[in-house]
Amino acid sequence: MTGSIAARIAAETITEHLRNKKPLKNFDKNLAGLNKDLLLHWKVRRFLNSQTDEQLNRLFEKMKKAKIEEFLEKHGNMDHPSLFAGKLLSNPKIWFLLPEALKALR
Repeated sequence: MTGSIAARIAAETITEHLRNKKPLKNFDKNLAGLNKDLLLHWKVRRFLNSQTDEQLNRLFEKMKKAKIEEFLEKHGNMDHPSLFAGKLLSNPKIWFLLPEALKALR
């Protein structure tokens, strides 16, 4: 999905350049929101990759007990994690994840 979003942004930037002489360097500025989500994806992936199978099992057991799947069904958006990350961390049932979240965001 992110590839198609980037392609749409590229097409819009090129169209603006051809029609209105807007600079092509606007592409970087137009990608800022998408890059924010891609960076968050990368940080989460890096954190998960740093964990052992045992650590991941314990983490997911805790998450299941906190009913995170219900939260994600209601608020989650895997293409735009930045849209729900704040809601996730403001939920008292999920505060046990704060130490892990801070490690991931380094």
